[in-house]
Amino acid sequence: MLLVRGRPAGVWLVAGLILAEALGLYAAAAQLALSSDGDWVSPLASVVIGTLLLYKARGLWLLHRRAWFMVVALTALGATVELMDVLRGYRHVGVSLSLAWSFVTLVYLCQPRVRSLFLDGAHAR
Repeated sequence: MLLVRGRPAGVWLVAGLILAEALGLYAAAAQLALSSDGDWVSPLASVVIGTLLLYKARGLWLLHRRAWFMVVALTALGATVELMDVLRGYRHVGVSLSLAWSFVTLVYLCQPRVRSLFLDGAHAR
């Protein structure tokens, strides 16, 4: 397993992409707040979801057990929804890429050595 500054490279990648998604939601919230008159629900929802993603990325970064469970469960749920779209005939490049990324994430996080970092390691909580 390739380690970068004491963390597996895959954890860097997954946590970094979750962080990037959270920052994108913050940017979307700012854009929504500046472009709409009186609509505060959409920007607030984007900020709340972005904050939850930051919490998820931090937990994954710190190798917390609950973060591993959360990422695996939400990724599996998202992949199931995307697979249902594909089976219904909605074949879009974005859906295919998202489904492939979900599969790669699940395979990586469920490898015995990576899973044991979260579930059996000293950082597991």
